[in-house]
Amino acid sequence: MDEYESMDELDKEELCRLLEEKEERVEELENLVKRVKADFENYKKRMDSRVEKEVFKAEVDFVKDLLDVVDSFKAALDVEDVSDDGFYEGVENTYNLLIDSLKDRGLSEVESETFDPNLHQAIERVESDEHQDGEVVEVLQEGYTYHEQVLRPGLVRVAFNPNGDESSLDSSEETEIEGDDCDE
Repeated sequence: MDEYESMDELDKEELCRLLEEKEERVEELENLVKRVKADFENYKKRMDSRVEKEVFKAEVDFVKDLLDVVDSFKAALDVEDVSDDGFYEGVENTYNLLIDSLKDRGLSEVESETFDPNLHQAIERVESDEHQDGEVVEVLQEGYTYHEQVLRPGLVRVAFNPNGDESSLDSSEETEIEGDDCDE
């Protein structure tokens, strides 16, 4: 009888040890599953973000390509010799549909009366007493933004007032004259 009791005791100890080992293994595997799940969630977020950026980039490229079409429609509508055969009205309606659709998706014209190098590309400075320095005098090509990103800066002529800041011009001329004196 003592012999059976000692065997039961031994089996019981062995079973407890095996149970502890299995519980440790289960805990180890649960932690592994949690790490893999967290890694997958992070991977999924990175992929979603990457896909979102690629879709936005494709939209920007597509809208940029359509700006040439918009410019062509505008040029066609600016023709002064217009007949009354309905063709002009059809072109105007098509232009309006196109520009309204693009605006609904996030396209905006650059609208600023003051020159902003982030939104405009100045191709010429025009001397003018009627305008303030830095004021946009003429827009040669419309600029556009798409969801606040500049797609194309507006090509503009910018005013400068010749009487506005003569002091800086005079001081630079004096500097050159002084430099000429040193050479002699």
